[in-house]
Amino acid sequence: MRPIGKALALVCAASAALVLPPPSFCDDTFRCHGLAFAQAPNDAEKDAFAAAKELGTVEAWEAFLTNYPKGFHADLARAYLKRMADTPAAPPQTATQGFDYPMTAGTWGGVVRSGPGQTYEKVASLAEGEEVVLMAPGVPVTPNDFPWFKIAFGDGQKNGYMWGGILCSTGSERPDLFKLCTFTPVRGETPGDHGPTPEQTCKDAGKDYNGSECVPRKASKPSKATIEGRAKAACVDIGMLYLNGKCVPRKKQERDRAAKNKNKACPAGMYRNPYGKCQPNETGG
Repeated sequence: MRPIGKALALVCAASAALVLPPPSFCDDTFRCHGLAFAQAPNDAEKDAFAAAKELGTVEAWEAFLTNYPKGFHADLARAYLKRMADTPAAPPQTATQGFDYPMTAGTWGGVVRSGPGQTYEKVASLAEGEEVVLMAPGVPVTPNDFPWFKIAFGDGQKNGYMWGGILCSTGSERPDLFKLCTFTPVRGETPGDHGPTPEQTCKDAGKDYNGSECVPRKASKPSKATIEGRAKAACVDIGMLYLNGKCVPRKKQERDRAAKNKNKACPAGMYRNPYGKCQPNETGG
């Protein structure tokens, strides 16, 4: 039998050994005769309490209280339950150690800040597919969230901090970066260093760039099948499914959680992602 099952079985089985205390009476000096054995918890109750304490779970303490709802040990059991309810669970450790720094990574695109966290000033924005260099292990800022990394970017002389949720690994998958890169990162220039590209200039003017100049944009509209095909491909590229006109998590459990949480508000500066979780709005702006 597994240790957890054995402990729970001991808690529950203890009630079978419960016996009625012998009769008692008290004299004029308030010394009670026949109560010494009855007032001390019997061996079964002691064993059940010890087993619940060793297991240390809500289920174990509740099982103990089901069988022994009154008395000193019952009060202690309720105190343990209250302390467990008042004590927040320790956040899981994010593995940022064990890697050789500096090391290259990619970005899904987003904001670079002057320090580790949203409260720091924005210093640049990087496009999806750009290469960055992680200078040191990530800095945890929010429990149960990706850490922030000090990075070098652009020509390699610029530094800042980027949230691990918009960075991807170019090697093996790791818990402090969001998935593996689906592209080969390329070193880019910081936006604004050399002005907009000809393609961007034409796009801003509502035209297309034909390789030498801006020309009127074609009015042709892609078919519904083409649009849907592009949407499906985009979902696959980020490891998701295309369902009912949008990208959704592959696992049904994750889709159910997202549907359950979709109308819940997130704290300021955060938004709810397709997995139903709140995350910092670090994708631009």
